[in-house]
Amino acid sequence: MRQLLSFGIGEKKIMAQGRSCAGAVTQVSPCYWLKVNTKPIRAHAWDGAVYPHMVSFQYEVNGCAYTGKRYYSWTIRPPVKGSRITVYYDEKDPSRYAVLPK
Repeated sequence: MRQLLSFGIGEKKIMAQGRSCAGAVTQVSPCYWLKVNTKPIRAHAWDGAVYPHMVSFQYEVNGCAYTGKRYYSWTIRPPVKGSRITVYYDEKDPSRYAVLPK
């Protein structure tokens, strides 16, 4: 279920609870296996290529540390490593989380 939350499924239910905390971005990785071509005609393979990103982060709830990942579309600029993000979590199970891209 956590992976589905990374892709935005179930986020509204978790966010409706209103529980949130600060998270720290630990890694930002481009998904090179999913190339999006933005130009109809290209001069070479990398011309007009953009990639979505997978952002890893850590957050803490009641003294327990948790980790998570969030997929960012190629149309959204991902946060940089070391930046702070808002993590919404399930009160009953803090390992279930939701993060909204900015």
